[in-house]
Amino acid sequence: MINVLIGIQARTNSTRLPAKSYKDIGGASLIHRVIDQCLRAATWMMKSDYENIIKTKVVVLIPNDDPLRKHIEHRVEVFEGHETDVLSRYIKGSKNFGADYTVRITGDCAWITSKIIAKGLRDAIIKKADYTSNVLVRTYMEGYDTEVLSKKCLKWLDENAKTDYEREHVTIKIVNDIEKGLMPDLKLHTILNDYDLSHIKTSIDTQEEYESSLALHNSLKQKKYLASRYGSISN
Repeated sequence: MINVLIGIQARTNSTRLPAKSYKDIGGASLIHRVIDQCLRAATWMMKSDYENIIKTKVVVLIPNDDPLRKHIEHRVEVFEGHETDVLSRYIKGSKNFGADYTVRITGDCAWITSKIIAKGLRDAIIKKADYTSNVLVRTYMEGYDTEVLSKKCLKWLDENAKTDYEREHVTIKIVNDIEKGLMPDLKLHTILNDYDLSHIKTSIDTQEEYESSLALHNSLKQKKYLASRYGSISN
């Protein structure tokens, strides 16, 4: 049995765009859009070739006493922890579930897809990698960020991420060390897209980015309507 925790980090008191988790895009809040894709990925993994050996749980990791809990706890489990030491939230959440692999997803990735989440997880298991991601070498849009961490990786981060900045940004210690030529004692695996779309940003940090996502959604909705007039469609 392989236990997997898909952990979505989120909070209400965002500084650049307060309460962005509640922002509506196409009839669903930003955080619920992310939850939906994570749940789809979890369902797909449990019905894949690994059926009966993978157990996957989706959990939203929030700061202690964050009011976001009431908005999401009817959908998924919620795990509370330190507000700025986000790494500790992942470590404690992983231990609480007994996770062999922990998937890190941020709650502002409104356009993340279940496909990229499942691919990252599947690659991590097949490659037996400690750190699997599409962020070390970016080819996917910023906002499709998916990281899969083994127990060894979380332990390494807990022992080596010392500064407040490193613990708040969870995996930045790995990224920064590699950029300095200091390879961590971890097996790394990188996910590459077929095309380089790294110049596009779809994560939402500001009001302007939120409005751009609304425009993108409305455009897609219109195109789906037009396509439906010509026959069946799929996505």
